[in-house]
Amino acid sequence: MSDNQTGYSKNETDFLGNPVTRHYDSDHKQTGYSKNETDFLGNPVTRHYDSDHNQTGYTKTETDFLGNSVDRTYSK
Repeated sequence: MSDNQTGYSKNETDFLGNPVTRHYDSDHKQTGYSKNETDFLGNPVTRHYDSDHNQTGYTKTETDFLGNSVDRTYSK
């Protein structure tokens, strides 16, 4: 049994030079992108967008009660 590639991501920059991860399907059509930003408290947040530039969700890195790093993903 072989695995079929369903898509890929490329690290690029936007028109202002900010890092952006663009997501593509196996036909090389852009399906969305992610941008690293900060929330109002200065914590890092990765915001997820669809190909029409609508925010679809975000991921925050938090710490659990044992001090372990946990990535929590939220939908919009």
